[in-house]
Formats: sequence, structure tokens, C-alpha cells
Amino acid sequence: MENILFSNISKDDISSMKKIFSIFKEWKSDDLCYDDNKAVEDSLKIIDILAERYNTKFWHPTKAEADEYFRGYNKLSIEEKINKGKEHPWDFDSWISAIIDAEIALYDLLEDGENYKIILEQLAWPSGGIEAMENLIKIYDGKIIQNDML
Repeated sequence: MENILFSNISKDDISSMKKIFSIFKEWKSDDLCYDDNKAVEDSLKIIDILAERYNTKFWHPTKAEADEYFRGYNKLSIEEKINKGKEHPWDFDSWISAIIDAEIALYDLLEDGENYKIILEQLAWPSGGIEAMENLIKIYDGKIIQNDML
């Protein structure tokens, strides 16, 4: 099993974060067959939980801004694309898709002394979802101390 160890999140924010983690955990459950309608319904719940963070922590481009970005992006080398993707935050739909598509099992989000940790398991290599799981922490301005995911 892998862990993502992090700090710098208030008790109120960790409570909010745990609500989102629980939704993600349900999505990743072996017992749950993925359902588009449930994902949309749950995504709306996540937006409600995030409140103003939805507006401030995600990229919300207009169609023209997205078209301009991808025109330039498609001209870049692979190395430049890796760095270019770091220029703006995730857009919400891509973040949700990355979590849904990740080959990971989510087990717990718990307190670890002065820090917190997400306990998960990579089910494939590469599993995807590494940056998406880190983003859950970054949304709350948390500091990632260690990430055992490959």
C-alpha cells in the first residue's frame, strides 16, 4: 500500500476533504459498477462541498481560451507539454475523470500525528491519478510531505 503524507490543513478543511475522499472511495470500490449518472450527481455534491474553492482552485476557461491554449499546446514537444500542463490548475471535469480512470484503490484519509495521510493502493503501473490525488490536497492549500505512489 502507498501513502500520501501531507500537512497544513485545518480541522474544518480536513472534514470537508474527507467528504470528497469518501465519494472518491465509493467510486473506486470493487462493489460499485461505474455509473455516469451517479458520477454527475456526485460531482455536483463535490462542487457544493468545495464551495468557493470550485471557483478559485480550478481552471474555468472560455471556449476561446481553451481553443487558444490547445492550439499552442499541440505545437509543443513532449517535454514542453509536460511543463506546459503545470501552467494552470486542473479543470474540474478533467480532475474528476482522472480520479475515475485511475487504477487505484482508496482506503482511508486519517490523522498521523501532526500530519494527515491518504492510504491507497496502485493497482497498475502506471496507475494514473497521482497528480489528481495530490490535487485534492492542493485544493485545501495543504503541503505534500511525501508521496509513495510511483
